Amino acid sequence: MGIIERKIRDRQKRTKEIIDGAKSIFITKGFNKATMNDIANMSDLSRRTLYLYFHNKEEILLTIAVKTLEKLVKEIKADNRPEDTGLNQLLLIANKYRHLFLTDAGSFEFVPNFTSCVYSLGVDNDIVNKCTLIVQDISNLVCEKLEIGVKDGSIRPVENVKKTAAFVISIMHSCIQTIQSDNGLLKIALKIEPSDFLDEAVEVIVNYLTKGLKPVSNF
Repeated sequence: MGIIERKIRDRQKRTKEIIDGAKSIFITKGFNKATMNDIANMSDLSRRTLYLYFHNKEEILLTIAVKTLEKLVKEIKADNRPEDTGLNQLLLIANKYRHLFLTDAGSFEFVPNFTSCVYSLGVDNDIVNKCTLIVQDISNLVCEKLEIGVKDGSIRPVENVKKTAAFVISIMHSCIQTIQSDNGLLKIALKIEPSDFLDEAVEVIVNYLTKGLKPVSNF
């Protein structure tokens, strides 16, 4: 391995260590209370070294967002099932969200903090633009499944596919945000586990998309 390749590998390794450390800090302290010094300590780096990789915690959080959403898109495309109804293909996307969140909740800290990060970094920031493009990819996938479902009769007629896709995605993101911000209320006061809460969200999506139709899914 040459010097350049070794430097690239070392930088990738260090970046992963920073991201893993940041996710731990964001989960334990919350994004708003977390500091770059906290992230540096968790990653076993000096603050000066950390700033060689990221200018601020907003960049780190949106980098986590990009990696999370890229992984989500990759898993959705890899598990494509064209023989299924449009509704079941859409449920597959929802369940990918569910599984990824339940196995790595730290990867979704961007959901309640995305808007503040955009305001901080600016809409022309490269990492903001990357996030926007990936969200558009997810929206396009949802639109595609909606159109298939309307055509095969598993989903009711939809007047505006893009608007409906945005609503479906927003339900998943809103539920994830609720779990992250009110997890104590859900688990302690209401005795609801995050997995059950997300299951209910998926059921809401099914009912919304099949209103007036005969049941077509065994979900």
